[in-house]
Amino acid sequence: MAIPPDPIQTRSTSRRTADVNPLVLREGPQARLLFIPTLVDNVHDPSAAVRGVFTWQRRHKTDDWEPIANIPLTALKAGEAFKLELHSEEVLSLFVELEKLYRLVHDRGVPMGFREWTPVPAGSVVADVAQALGDPTQSDQRRELLHTFLRWLGQQDAAALLNQIQADGLSELLSFDAAIGAARLRLFVSQAEGMLDNGQESVWQAWLESQSWAVSQLFAHPFVIVTGQGYMGGKRVTGEGGNLVDFLYRNHLTHNALLVEIKTPLTQLVTARPYRNNVHGATEALAGAVSQVLQDRQSLVETYRSRLGDDDSPEVRAWNPRALLMVGHLRSLTSVAQRQSFELLRASLKDIDLVTFDELLQKANALLQTLHNA
Repeated sequence: MAIPPDPIQTRSTSRRTADVNPLVLREGPQARLLFIPTLVDNVHDPSAAVRGVFTWQRRHKTDDWEPIANIPLTALKAGEAFKLELHSEEVLSLFVELEKLYRLVHDRGVPMGFREWTPVPAGSVVADVAQALGDPTQSDQRRELLHTFLRWLGQQDAAALLNQIQADGLSELLSFDAAIGAARLRLFVSQAEGMLDNGQESVWQAWLESQSWAVSQLFAHPFVIVTGQGYMGGKRVTGEGGNLVDFLYRNHLTHNALLVEIKTPLTQLVTARPYRNNVHGATEALAGAVSQVLQDRQSLVETYRSRLGDDDSPEVRAWNPRALLMVGHLRSLTSVAQRQSFELLRASLKDIDLVTFDELLQKANALLQTLHNA
């Protein structure tokens, strides 16, 4: 099999931008020239989806590369100018890499979390998939090739494909379906683990909206997402104010609502110093999040009653709805007293399921283990 191209690594920096691994255009023994691209969800011109900077680095005596200080253009004197000349092969390399990045954004948008992409040459997808699936040393490339194959499969006529499946192939098809479910879970875990140090709520909200299936799969409820940033009511007579919840789900069978509020793994759960007698109170951030969810829930119930009344078939019902709050990480609880205080606190919440981000990952890993043992 031909040597695959180098993978493209992306790491989201906001819900609209993602950094890409630098492209080395020129490298010598003591200095090198890089182009550092950034993927952009450009609302003004979606086709203009890549920006970047050129930068020089020099080799440190430890063999590490360090940036060379930039000289601002304002420091130029009359008659002076900066000149950056690229060799023909460097321009070609830049063009090829930019073409891949534009195609990536066109096909997938700006990726969330940390991702690795392996470009697949057109016209060789099926053959490369078959060879990669039989090569146990190519797991990462195999995964991306499989994704490409599945995208192609999704474009085919379902009835025609079904007619080609023989009865003795149904067990393999079921195994294939289970493998796809496991692959999706593994990707979910990998992306979440790469984002655990990200303290931006907007990034987590955007990513979890793209993974809306996770609530239903990981919390054993047949919930489907209704909206992100849903209006719960609560406006004053002036039209000001109002409550927004991060996600509004509904039970797929009964249409009863589930409110989901997302904070970040970096949110502290309980105070570092005890209130008294080894009792640690909720931090201001956690107490505020709980109060916010309770207010959202109350606003939803009141709005439902006043606007829907006895409607027989509303999209969402508010029959004593529950709420899910994802916040914090158990690693912030460094003592037994802190863990005890936290568990007592969340056990006392009657209408809110409080789940930390590492518990979310643990649920995903437990489901993965179940799929492997099936």
